Amino acid sequence: MAVDQSVAALRPDPVSHMAGLHAAALAGPGGRLARDTRIETPAGPRLLRDLRIGEMVETQDRGPQEILWIGRSRISREELEAAPDRRPVRIRRGALGPGLPRRDLVVAPEHRLALSHPALLRHCRSATVLFPALALADGRGISALPPNRGWTFLQLLLPHHALLLAEGCASESLPGAEARDAGGALPVRLDGLPVAQAGPPLPAPALAEARRLWAELCARRPGRGAPALQTQSRRNRPQGLRG
Repeated sequence: MAVDQSVAALRPDPVSHMAGLHAAALAGPGGRLARDTRIETPAGPRLLRDLRIGEMVETQDRGPQEILWIGRSRISREELEAAPDRRPVRIRRGALGPGLPRRDLVVAPEHRLALSHPALLRHCRSATVLFPALALADGRGISALPPNRGWTFLQLLLPHHALLLAEGCASESLPGAEARDAGGALPVRLDGLPVAQAGPPLPAPALAEARRLWAELCARRPGRGAPALQTQSRRNRPQGLRG
C-alpha cells in the first residue's frame, strides 16, 4: 500500500508512536474513540487498536487517508468516579438511525460525530454539523457509562482533518492543531509544511446548543427515537472539513 514519502518521520516503533497524548488530550474533541472501535479502511473494517502509522483508512469526505500519527489517552475508574462529566458515552447499535452505528460505539464525551439533517440548515447554515457525543445522551440508546472500569481511547491524525467512518458513523479525526497543542512528537514533512492540513471546520455548536438542536431533531419523530442521520453517499458527502 502506497505511503506518502513526503512524510519524513513515520515512527517505526509500534510502541513509541502510541505515546504522546495524555492528560492534555482530554481537554479537546480530538476524535477520541474506544480502542475496540471498528474503523473503515480500503480493505474493510478493522479494529482501531490494530491500526498502525502508514496504513490507510477510509474517510467520508476525503477518501482514503494515510495515518500519520496515533495518540493514546487512558482514564482510570477512579478518575471517572471523581469527574462524572468525563464518563464515556455509549451509542447503541442503530441509535442514530437504521444500521448506525453498526455495533455499539463507545467514545469520549467530547468526541464529535457529524450528523446530517435538512433541518440543521436553518440553525447552522449547514445540513451537516459536528455534535459532541454527550449532547446526544438521552439515557436510552445513547448514555454515559457508569464508572465501573477504566477506558483507553485512541486518536488518528490524518493528512487532512476528516471524517472517519467508525462503526459506520461519520466521526471526527484528530485535528493537527490539537495534536501539537498536546505536545505530541509529530512527524515532519521534508518540505517543512505542516504534516496535517486544517481548514474551516463544519459547524460545531457548544454542548448546550448541541443538546437543544438534537432535542429538536428528535422531537420531529415523537415516539420513534432519533432521526435518520449520516446517510450521505460518497457523491453527496459534506465538504466542511477542508484544508
